[in-house]
Amino acid sequence: VMGRDCGYLALMSGLANGAERVYIPEEPINLDDLQEDVSYLVREFGDGKRLGLFIRNENADDIYTTDFMVRLFSHEGQGIFDVRQAILGHAQQGDTPSPFDRIQATKMAARGIEKLLSLANEDDNSLLAIGVQEGSITYTDLSRWDELIEPGKTRPRDQWWLRLRPLARAMARENGHVKG
Repeated sequence: VMGRDCGYLALMSGLANGAERVYIPEEPINLDDLQEDVSYLVREFGDGKRLGLFIRNENADDIYTTDFMVRLFSHEGQGIFDVRQAILGHAQQGDTPSPFDRIQATKMAARGIEKLLSLANEDDNSLLAIGVQEGSITYTDLSRWDELIEPGKTRPRDQWWLRLRPLARAMARENGHVKG
């Protein structure tokens, strides 16, 4: 999935879809992970499992690419399971907005215009971004960019979603085996 150097989209996709494993750049892939995943797939599909899902962020690793992992899992699966890849690319940028999306966009546009008018009346040239944090529409002063963003990466320093990794692992349990 997309996301460049930030695993947010991959992890949220994994939570939403019950993925067995989510590979993200914040937690580098290693050979032990891949061996564990192959062993898991062989064991579970041998016991009757019919479907598995692994999600890999586009920049999760320079060596363990999606193509490499597909070939590895296919080879090591020894015909017990089929491996198919789906590279979503720009398809995951969305389609028709949901009612929630439309309402959220309307609220943010209205608040953004209010803020622009307020700043203009105060002759304030601040550069702000609007977003939702902890359920509330907030503004972030972009002059703080260097303290907010991890140097050389396209991800924030505070990656709150990484605290959801244990939840993703717990939700991926089946038959007593840890899946992710």
